[in-house]
Amino acid sequence: MFNMTPEARQWKKDAAKPIRQRKHLIKGPVAEFVSFYLVQDRDCDNLRLVLDVLEGKMISNDRQADELHVLKEKDRQGSSSIHLILI
Repeated sequence: MFNMTPEARQWKKDAAKPIRQRKHLIKGPVAEFVSFYLVQDRDCDNLRLVLDVLEGKMISNDRQADELHVLKEKDRQGSSSIHLILI
C-alpha cells in the first residue's frame, strides 16, 4: 500500500464510478491491457491505481494480474479516458 495524494484518492473514486460491479468476481490470473488517454502527462507507474479500482468490482485481488500492458497517449479531445481489456 502506498500513500495517496488527495488528487489520487479523488481520481480513484471517479474512475470507479463507471465500472459496474460484477456479480461474480474474476478469481483466476488475468492479463490487463490498459490504454490511458490523458489530458495531463503522468508517469506510467502512477497509473497503477487502475488495479486498485478493479479490485472488488471485477477482480478479487490486484495480485491476480500476471501481465500488465500499459499504453499512454495524449488525448487530443481534451478529456481523459481509460480503455481496459481483461483476459
